[in-house]
Amino acid sequence: MRGYHDQNPYFNNPVEYIKNAHHPHHLAQVRQPDIILVVGRNDPNFGHNQYFSTLLWEKNIWHAFRVWDGWAHDWPWWRHMLSLYIGGPD
Repeated sequence: MRGYHDQNPYFNNPVEYIKNAHHPHHLAQVRQPDIILVVGRNDPNFGHNQYFSTLLWEKNIWHAFRVWDGWAHDWPWWRHMLSLYIGGPD
């Protein structure tokens, strides 16, 4: 996306959106659903997920951050994660 920037990538990039979200109404809407971040400890995106979790806490957005052992970034893992977390963070 070198050089390309408009509202499309911005509003579809949760990190950028949350980082710049300040309007109480918008934040209240983001706080409504259950948010569960699940990532493997060795996943190349682990740091990005940690950063996003930090941003959510800074905006007082409750969420669950679940770290799984290993890579956990492939369909067999995702199927298992979905079966555990699809109903919410219970």
